[in-house]
This record gives sequence, structure tokens and C-alpha cells, in this order.
Amino acid sequence: MMEQIRQQIRMIEDSATQLKTLAQDNPAIRKNAEIILAFVYLLKFITPETIQEEN
Repeated sequence: MMEQIRQQIRMIEDSATQLKTLAQDNPAIRKNAEIILAFVYLLKFITPETIQEEN
């Protein structure tokens, strides 16, 4: 379940990054994409990747 959540967070991050790149001439969209990326940072913080030990 957590891996699916992390995958969705990565998709949001990729979309926001792409929007930021495409909206070079639109400061409103670019600013909103930056805000989304800030939320992505928070989501990544509260859903850390699990580290599995090797045997």
C-alpha cells in the first residue's frame, strides 16, 4: 500500500515539474506548480521509503 502511495506522489511530482517547465511564460501556473512541489516535499517526508535489510 505504501509503495502505491509513493508512486502517486512521484507522479504528482513529475506532473508539477513538467508544468513548471511548460509554463515559462505564465507566472501563475509556474507559481502554482512550485506550491505543488512544496506539498510533494511534505508528502515524501511523511511517507518515507522503507529500507529493507539484506540477510
